[in-house]
Amino acid sequence: MNENKEPAGLTAFREHILTAEAYLLCTPSGRVRYASGPLKLMIEEDLSGRNLNDFLEDATAARLIAETLAGNPYAFRCEMHGQAFNCRAEPWEDGDGIQIALFPVNGDKNRIRPAGMGLFLARELDRELGVLMPAAQLLRDSASPQQEPALAALQLHLYRLLRMSRNVEELALVESGKLQLYYSEVDLKEFCRDLLEQVRPYCEIWNIELHYRLPDMPVQCRVDADRVRSVMLHLLSNAILAQKDGGAVSVTLQQRDNGDAVLSVADRGCGMGGDLFRDVNRVVGQEDPRSTGGLGLGLELTRAYVDAHGGQMMLMSGEGGGLVARVTLPRGEQAVLDELQTWRAPYGTGIDPLLVELSPVAKKEMLMK
Repeated sequence: MNENKEPAGLTAFREHILTAEAYLLCTPSGRVRYASGPLKLMIEEDLSGRNLNDFLEDATAARLIAETLAGNPYAFRCEMHGQAFNCRAEPWEDGDGIQIALFPVNGDKNRIRPAGMGLFLARELDRELGVLMPAAQLLRDSASPQQEPALAALQLHLYRLLRMSRNVEELALVESGKLQLYYSEVDLKEFCRDLLEQVRPYCEIWNIELHYRLPDMPVQCRVDADRVRSVMLHLLSNAILAQKDGGAVSVTLQQRDNGDAVLSVADRGCGMGGDLFRDVNRVVGQEDPRSTGGLGLGLELTRAYVDAHGGQMMLMSGEGGGLVARVTLPRGEQAVLDELQTWRAPYGTGIDPLLVELSPVAKKEMLMK
């Protein structure tokens, strides 16, 4: 017998769940068969071959195994090598065993922003934008046809700064525990259909086909509609940016038997990579910050919004390449509805939130008269 032979199904698992997430695949008895690369990097240890109770409390490991053997998911929290994780264990969908996703709870060692710095930075950005944006609008109102393209490009970049300011402010609220959700009863089926049709022109300017598949029946959930809209727009923006030479974006909405809504956004871009792992997990190394492709605030904030709803976000490779972002949102039956229907203008009155949220994939022609 070949002792080095991989367990049945493990190769398929690796191909199907190539992921930017910290992930474990275990036998039904709790022996680790596979640990994902991101988890190894975060804790600087390969847990393959270990038993769950080697690094989890005995009671947690026993409860985890019992629940998953009964076909139930099990949520828990653990800490390894000084890194805290929120975890979810469930029966492995593609084989006999347990799959465990570990979502890092960023502590001080991984934080790239000093406490309170986010709100201060957002305030300073807003102060400058409060002068620049009206001035740019006045210039556009009296612009000649020759000046119009340059001024439209200026306004687009101001929108991108406005989006960044909002993201920094929201993340500061997340880190301080002050993020507040305003719940309403939403039919996610019609919500998605309406939003996707608004996004279609942004796909068309990059020669990207937009496909979506929605269920026949309504998908009722209690969510903060503004935050869920931001989640969708960020994932769609990322999918467009991943294939600027043309491609396709596929969106699927499903509802599980327990009422959870599952939203998937798939592209045909370059797929998984080190940059994505860094942006998702905010692991700060010694590299020059100027060499990176951005702050990664969007993915961090998207995950924070999903977590605040009690949901999950997973990023994994698509079967034919590209990236699949899968967001699970609970039915939220216990969430308290916002009876006052609080109205919020996240970017100020008179500014189209869709244009600001999608400014990374907009072109100046979309702002021209």
